[in-house]
Amino acid sequence: MYGISVQRSNKCSRVFKGLPMGTAEAIEEGYPRVTIALIVINVVVYMVASFRNFFMSVGDYWVETGSYVPLLLLEDPVNAYRMLTAMFLHGDILHIFFNMYFLYVFGKSVENALGSMRFAILYFMSGLLASIFHTAFSYIQGPSALMIPAIGASGAISGVLGAYLLLYPGTSLSACWFFFIFPVCFTIRAAYWLIFWFATQVIYGYARLGTAIAFFAHAGGYVTGIALLPLVVNRERLDMLRLWSRFRPLFNVIFSGLRDHEGLGKYAKALMAALITSLIAGSMVVAVVVGQLSIFIAGVEGRVSNVGTISDVVVFSLSNGDLDTQSITNTYLRILINRLAGLDILMNTSASNKVIYLSNVELQSRLKVVGKLIDVPTYIYNMKLTYGLDGILTSAEGRFKTFIVRISDTSYSLSDEVTYEFNMTVLGHYDASRMITSASMASLTTSLIALAVVLFKDKDLAIIS
Repeated sequence: MYGISVQRSNKCSRVFKGLPMGTAEAIEEGYPRVTIALIVINVVVYMVASFRNFFMSVGDYWVETGSYVPLLLLEDPVNAYRMLTAMFLHGDILHIFFNMYFLYVFGKSVENALGSMRFAILYFMSGLLASIFHTAFSYIQGPSALMIPAIGASGAISGVLGAYLLLYPGTSLSACWFFFIFPVCFTIRAAYWLIFWFATQVIYGYARLGTAIAFFAHAGGYVTGIALLPLVVNRERLDMLRLWSRFRPLFNVIFSGLRDHEGLGKYAKALMAALITSLIAGSMVVAVVVGQLSIFIAGVEGRVSNVGTISDVVVFSLSNGDLDTQSITNTYLRILINRLAGLDILMNTSASNKVIYLSNVELQSRLKVVGKLIDVPTYIYNMKLTYGLDGILTSAEGRFKTFIVRISDTSYSLSDEVTYEFNMTVLGHYDASRMITSASMASLTTSLIALAVVLFKDKDLAIIS
């Protein structure tokens, strides 16, 4: 979205720059100190972090040391600091430009309504809770989401958008974008645009589109801003700003057609309730279904007959016995991991702290295809399996042959026979179930509060309807 400015709900042409802040005597002297300070800090950090890349993109060092990676919390709880530092890192120049642009457009108005300190609390809490939502819903997006470095102030800014929705649902946004080379501009009610944006984050997240984008972090920050608003708002200040908005004609500002503070319209409220309810349902499903979630990081090297060599680090998960290899893009690496999982080789509690040798044995590797389990013949020439104390595979090497499964819409068939010679070392194994469950409960609680605020508190919080 380009060229957004904030306007009043009526049709006059004067642009509404955001409500003033301060006392009644100096209400026009307000200055969004925290909003400007956040923009300056983010820009300075970006310049330092992108200096070696000519300010076009962030350096790898800064991503490695400051990004939020959920799985690193399991390695060392001290890595929780990344939830804060990630809020000040941005991937490239467009990333920071649009984030800071939206922070300025919406942040100054929300800060004017809340006051600087309360605005800062809402901003940072939204950013932190956005990381928790991202952690919880990574179970839905796949194990790779737990390993992808997340950076950016988008989660915190999303909280500002959620707060703006309830404070100023009656304002309008003038927006422009380019259709080919022609600018197209229009004016839309703020509530409609903000709800549409929120809907895209939820839909894209559940559709698992673009795992490199933390859609649920955006959605989580948004509902956190809504949930926190009644807690951080100053009622006296809110009443003063409402009074100011009603008597703006006294200050030479044309402001007609204001309605009594109705909050969100019934359709907007219904859509918001449906979207937040979907997050509540998702949080509940994750909390109930997650069970035992084991994340594996493994280094694999080897050779596949008639294909060539394979060498990569792969991430996959086992959840209640079900294998998820979504992050493995190489087909033959994915087949290798699928066969080992189907032979119950990755986890074997009866083999704790043992080395097992297999030689000249034909087994059936169980694989889930088109909604049902099938057995794929797998002949092991030789294989050495080493297990740790917890029965988790630590290394495997050997040679075996199997069949490739060709899958159509509703059927499958066994086709080409392939032979693997491989060596796999498990570089890391993490039990992520407790972390995911705790994050999902926090997401559930936040979403429930946000739903209650939307349904019952919108009129109390609206300044301009």
